Amino acid sequence: MGEEACYNMSALRENLDSPEEMGMDTGKDMSDSDMEEMNGQDPIFIPLGWPRMRQGELYAPSDAEWQEFVRVARDKQRLHALRDELATIVWRRASQSSQIGRVLGNPLTLTGSWLVHRFPYRAPPEYERSGLEIAAEIHTTSRRDSRH
Repeated sequence: MGEEACYNMSALRENLDSPEEMGMDTGKDMSDSDMEEMNGQDPIFIPLGWPRMRQGELYAPSDAEWQEFVRVARDKQRLHALRDELATIVWRRASQSSQIGRVLGNPLTLTGSWLVHRFPYRAPPEYERSGLEIAAEIHTTSRRDSRH
């Protein structure tokens, strides 16, 4: 397998046109101002492999999201309205589904609902990717975080 990979890479290199043949600027004749402009750009990140999920941080009592959860939990009318709105959304979607209609019969009626609210105690999960980071002068391996 290793020999095949080496052969395929060398065959690929032989069939590729050089940057000059493709009409690309190789950067050999770049001025100092062009180099400074290139140094000021964000590095290029090339991901390697699949992202890995990390648990979000625990909310602190001072976090804005946690404060909003507390406000909603204390406002009983708003909480009741949110529950009713969610029940109505689910009922409408279920009524539009032909598969649910065949199984349960049409028309669907909403006679009651039992929804319990639970606020998350952690921030949403974060995803981390390993990869290569290429800047004008520095090439390193790094990890980047991104929220889902």
